[in-house]
Amino acid sequence: MLVIALLAFFGWTVTYFVHLFLLQALPTPVRWVAGSVTAVLALIPAVPLSVVILRPIRRLLLRLRPVPQCVAAGPRRRDRLTAGHRHRGPCQRR
Repeated sequence: MLVIALLAFFGWTVTYFVHLFLLQALPTPVRWVAGSVTAVLALIPAVPLSVVILRPIRRLLLRLRPVPQCVAAGPRRRDRLTAGHRHRGPCQRR
């Protein structure tokens, strides 16, 4: 949802400024056609801008993920799994 909102925001911003500075002086039929093309092409700069903003947020959310829990059958196996291993994680079988 956040990705779509950012794409829409940046696409709208580009379309707004193109219309404000470039298309306002054109006649109405040309302005409609050029405005439609601008609305479609505004997604091209919107994608990299959204990526620049979302990358740090993605890293933050990946760091906040919960640690996976180990599931083991029996108390003896559970003791071996929680002890951990230097090369493999604590949930790996030995």
